[in-house]
Amino acid sequence: MRMTGTIVAAGAAAGGLLAMAASQPWFQERCAQAGLSAEAAAALVGGVALLAGAVAARQRKSGGRPFTRVELAECDSCGQPLMADWRMCPY
Repeated sequence: MRMTGTIVAAGAAAGGLLAMAASQPWFQERCAQAGLSAEAAAALVGGVALLAGAVAARQRKSGGRPFTRVELAECDSCGQPLMADWRMCPY
């Protein structure tokens, strides 16, 4: 439940920012160039943000990690960062 509240709060904040942006001339100009109204563009961006938040929450709830860490090693000769499973330094 706590994660859902966080997503809702983030969505509300993003919605407020999008509403402010929709009233700006530069935003309206860019939307007109793309063939959208400012309101439609703001709603589209808000919907995508809400969907991404819901997917992240579902993945987190199911025990999945939204991001994976890549283990790095260091080349013995030159000191450049390398992927841990590389056999030879490309540098």
